[in-house]
Amino acid sequence: MNLAFKRIKVYLKLVVMVAVATLCVVLVVANRKNTVTIWFFKEFTDINVLWLMAATASSAILIWRIVNLAGGVFRDMKELRQHDELRVEKEKQAELARKLAQHEQKLRHVEDPPAEQR
Repeated sequence: MNLAFKRIKVYLKLVVMVAVATLCVVLVVANRKNTVTIWFFKEFTDINVLWLMAATASSAILIWRIVNLAGGVFRDMKELRQHDELRVEKEKQAELARKLAQHEQKLRHVEDPPAEQR
């Protein structure tokens, strides 16, 4: 039964891929001679719609990658800061443990005077 569902899932994915590819071909054929005038800090006239769509898609993908990269850098910076804070906290704990051991040793020395002083 599981294999049947997997087979249906694979064929549905194939149908969707063929539909998307067909849609892309229809868009290219329908817009191959269309031109447009756009303003991007300057007026550009007679720009082919296909080139405009390709430039828009490419820039969107590039911006998405840059945003993801920046998010990863900020996440790494946060981890480094947390690691540094943890290191400082461990150093403080080690110093406090050392001081506590010294105080306990002093207290033992006061509570148990050497045999000569008894």
